[in-house]
Amino acid sequence: MYRVKHRRWKIAQFAERWWWKIYISKKDPSQYRQWKQAYWLNVLQKIGYQKDDFCGRIADIGCGPNGIFQLFEKSHQISLIDPLLDAYMLYDTFNKPSKSQLFSMQIEDFGGKIDHEFVFCFNAINHMLDMQKALQKMVKILSKNGTLILSCDVHNWYLLHQIFRFIPWDVLHPHQITKKEMDSLLTHHGLTIKQCRQLNKKPIFSEYVWICTKSEA
Repeated sequence: MYRVKHRRWKIAQFAERWWWKIYISKKDPSQYRQWKQAYWLNVLQKIGYQKDDFCGRIADIGCGPNGIFQLFEKSHQISLIDPLLDAYMLYDTFNKPSKSQLFSMQIEDFGGKIDHEFVFCFNAINHMLDMQKALQKMVKILSKNGTLILSCDVHNWYLLHQIFRFIPWDVLHPHQITKKEMDSLLTHHGLTIKQCRQLNKKPIFSEYVWICTKSEA
């Protein structure tokens, strides 16, 4: 259920690359970076955090060309992991963090043994080939007392959820999931959900963000 066919995932990745290329080409790089930083600060505020609350090493999974990593470009050790990272680095809007390691690959294939105090995964988990394996790797690279902050668009309506699962109208997102399924997936992989907040609601999807820690053994 949480692994899609490789062909469907490759189509989604192609569409993702094409979408970002068109979208970014219309933006002034400096203005867009400023807007995006303000956007991420607002997201943190909505979930009860400030930029200065984050200490230690950070991973941004499925970071895209302008993920939350850009708030910490000069102040943190950062791991960026995204299968399209090689393409994103060519965009004028992309600022490589000065203290960073870049991995243009799926998180499912990541073999690094670095522990991270904070792992971010914003709007990326439902883009991945294998959600189960992706979460396993995120938990693996999370330090003992670390925090996973993950967001995902989930379906508002059961009937549409079932239709979208079998008819790929939402090409960019090969996985279609409900909030209940996401809750279960996180706890199944050894995570304790400290809080879950709705960031926004649209007619078909709502975006939620989960703040999780590793469950005590």
